[in-house]
Amino acid sequence: MKVFIDILTPKQGMLFSKLSKHLRENGHSIFLVTRAYREAVQLLSLKGTNALVVGKHGGENLSSKLTASVERTLKLTSIMTELRPDVAVSFSSPETSRVAFGLGIPHVCINDSPHAEAVARLTVPLATILLTPKAIPRTFGPSSEFQVRR
Repeated sequence: MKVFIDILTPKQGMLFSKLSKHLRENGHSIFLVTRAYREAVQLLSLKGTNALVVGKHGGENLSSKLTASVERTLKLTSIMTELRPDVAVSFSSPETSRVAFGLGIPHVCINDSPHAEAVARLTVPLATILLTPKAIPRTFGPSSEFQVRR
């Protein structure tokens, strides 16, 4: 199976380094991407995990964040179109969620941050599967629109 994994933060780097190693040991083909985020890139390097750097965060300004996200989405679209993964995995990456949904690729979304409502609104509805810790309530966010099914 071809597995596409998007790593956005050092915490995700820790989790996905282990996951990708486990998947490779079990015969799966893994393709890792990250974004230009110093701490995440450094951690991946320390762990000996190779990931293609695609795009950047965009900073504090909402317009800059949106522009960076759109640019990263376009780049990931090209990569996933060429790679044709069987599944995409992310820790609530808005770009990977959007691209996987748009290309009809199943998306495993992991989220342990119910307080990050904006990211949840952009990722959870597009997920094929949502993985979240048992400690997270089945409904979350001020509007309680999102339902977690376990």
